[in-house]
Amino acid sequence: ADKVEDDDDLRKRLWLRIARYVIDEEKDVRKAIAFIGQTEHLKVEDILPFFPDFSVIDDFKEAICTSLEEYHEQIEELKQGMEEATKS
Repeated sequence: ADKVEDDDDLRKRLWLRIARYVIDEEKDVRKAIAFIGQTEHLKVEDILPFFPDFSVIDDFKEAICTSLEEYHEQIEELKQGMEEATKS
């Protein structure tokens, strides 16, 4: 999927197809979560809809926490940018 160089949208769609295959065919939640770490194009929220409703949250805990921490950092950066903009 990473061989497509100039099309990030296509890369993401290809990675999503691979992730969906891992989830649907191999039924391996941990492998799918580890899969996210192999690419910067997918986040845990991208693949959550592919998991069955009875999935155990413990399998997602670390990936969800990492994702929330990344969003927190982005929010803090935006807040800082807004504060600097209002001071100017």
